Amino acid sequence: MKLGLSHLEYVPATTRATMSCLGAVIAFEVDGETYAVPSHEMPGEVEWRADYMKWMVRRFVHYLARKPKDQWVKTLLEVEAEAVQKHLLLNVESQAFAEGVLLSLQDLSSSDIQLLASNAARHDMELKSAGEALTNRLERMLVAHGSRVRPGPHGEGEFKMKVRP
Repeated sequence: MKLGLSHLEYVPATTRATMSCLGAVIAFEVDGETYAVPSHEMPGEVEWRADYMKWMVRRFVHYLARKPKDQWVKTLLEVEAEAVQKHLLLNVESQAFAEGVLLSLQDLSSSDIQLLASNAARHDMELKSAGEALTNRLERMLVAHGSRVRPGPHGEGEFKMKVRP
């Protein structure tokens, strides 16, 4: 994303299940190995996704605290749309993300916002560390519940949907 909200790639369990029914395997690379993700929800996946969304809200609140208030809504709408386009969030999640950011900002006083802006470097480091921990959690889930596959010209991970006209 242009604002660096996340570098993660994630496909929700319902989408994985649908793609599996259509003959596709969703796979991710972890430490140079490719893992096919199960088509069902992995243990801890919902909690991870909720923590990921909370992290995104926190990160964006900190980002907006450094911008003039008159730019908040415009910037938030751009990021909300981009989060959906880049498949980081579903539409409903993107709306919840935007509302969470706005509600969080409304709860802050002007001095709280100034404090966030003045301590930006420290907050960036904390949020980076929390983001890395979320990435590690997701990778551990993928390794624990996925199956290692070899990608190839006719191997796992290819989309092979046929429909009769």
